Amino acid sequence: MSTGSEKGRIEYIELLRFVLAFAVVIYHYYFWAPHFGAIHAAPVDGFGFGYLLFAVEAFFAVSGFVIILSAENRTPLSFLIARFARLGPTLLVASSVAIGLYLLLGSDPRLDHVIRRYCVGVLVAPLVRFDGLDPSLWSLKYELRFYLLVFVCMCLTNVERHALKIAVLMLAFDTVHFAAAYFLPGTTGSSFGFLDGYAAYFAMGILLYVRY
Repeated sequence: MSTGSEKGRIEYIELLRFVLAFAVVIYHYYFWAPHFGAIHAAPVDGFGFGYLLFAVEAFFAVSGFVIILSAENRTPLSFLIARFARLGPTLLVASSVAIGLYLLLGSDPRLDHVIRRYCVGVLVAPLVRFDGLDPSLWSLKYELRFYLLVFVCMCLTNVERHALKIAVLMLAFDTVHFAAAYFLPGTTGSSFGFLDGYAAYFAMGILLYVRY
């Protein structure tokens, strides 16, 4: 059972995840949005501002720690249900607001395209493979893939006991996949496998869990 101090530390970590996510929002709004013409303003590109982009990688690293920690004393099914219960309501609200704005502003004339992507976001699971309505959901694809990876590991072994091995295997798999994609003819070096090159950040979080 978690002590009060342990719960407090986890609350601080959740606050850190919020700060990192907010930093990504700020970067997208003030840098990418002007570039794409979403807002009529000059992009902010001052000293140090570009470092906010690395908040995504930092968020993945923190997730590696938090998700393994959340798997403690859970069955694989209860872990999966808890993850979807946490994401589902938020995605339902966010996707509903987004589709309302799309339809109101006429951002995409293909109604079937909008509805399909809305369903992908609301159902959560399809985001593992397909794009949602809002392009900013791209990072959620890797979060969900990591959830799925942890779920499979929970079905096969004790993740708390073998967390170090899981982290090492994640790094090894992505390294081999990248090397094969880069050096074999007819392939592209941009393909890094299941987590597309972000495995190292999740693995870093798992290593922090090992030291926790």
